[in-house]
Amino acid sequence: MLKVKRVYEKPSATDGERFLVDRLWPRGLKKQDAHLKAWLRDLAPSADLRRWFSHDPHRWEEFRRRYVEELENPEKTSQIEDLLQRVRQGTATLVFAAKDEGKNNAVVLKQYLEKRLEVKVPPEYTQGDIGTRAFRLPTGRLIITDQEGNLEQITVPVPGRA
Repeated sequence: MLKVKRVYEKPSATDGERFLVDRLWPRGLKKQDAHLKAWLRDLAPSADLRRWFSHDPHRWEEFRRRYVEELENPEKTSQIEDLLQRVRQGTATLVFAAKDEGKNNAVVLKQYLEKRLEVKVPPEYTQGDIGTRAFRLPTGRLIITDQEGNLEQITVPVPGRA
């Protein structure tokens, strides 16, 4: 499972491994208080993109497009694959410092990673518009979302597992 959370919020047991995905260290926060597995500053938006965006909501769509373009850089492939592996193994929380909880780089990175985790839904589990997106968890649970984002969980056999 992949989650996002402000780094200033109190860590909880349900966070799993916490990864800071900002380029700059959050103001006023001690490293030991962040409870991080890692600081993934190289997966954060470039300094130029961060300054250009400046959390202006009018620039949000263009920021998303440019940031995804940066994430597609082959130099980031290794870190992205490492992070995806962690997500496949359990819960990971991307933490960020921005005040806007809905329009920040962690939200874009989460969406980018979720898209990379998508699996093709077997035809027997799709009905009409249901099953437009699916994610297979390591436990064998297949999570399917419909057009409205409603979740349905189905346990199906994982190839190669008894």
